Amino acid sequence: MEEVNSGFPPFLLSFKVFNYDVHNCLVDSGMAANVMLLSIAKKINARWSEKSARIIQLDRTSITTIGELQDMIIQLSHDSRVHQCINIVVLDIPEAYSLLLSRDWFGKLDGYFSID
Repeated sequence: MEEVNSGFPPFLLSFKVFNYDVHNCLVDSGMAANVMLLSIAKKINARWSEKSARIIQLDRTSITTIGELQDMIIQLSHDSRVHQCINIVVLDIPEAYSLLLSRDWFGKLDGYFSID
C-alpha cells in the first residue's frame, strides 16, 4: 500500500450524509480512522453495527467505540461529484467536530484537492 503524504495541515469541509448536511468536518492527515460523533449519527438516523474496539488518543487515554458505519457514502456538499464509500467509527465524545476524516479518505481522492 502506498504511503499518503501526511504533511498537510487539517482543514474543514461540509458533507452530505444520508441527504443531511454535516458541517464542521475535519480532514486530518494524522487521523488513523474516520470518526463520527454519536450525537451526529443519531441526528442523521444512522444505523451502526456493533463493534468493540479501542481508540487511543494522543494523551494515551482510550475511548471505547459505540459501533461502526460500514460502506457509508459521503459526498462534498458543494460538489456531489466528489464522493466516497468509507467505514466510519462511531464514538460518544464531546462535540468539537461533526466528522473526522483520516488520511485514508484523503488518499482515495487521488489528487482532487490542491494543498498549498
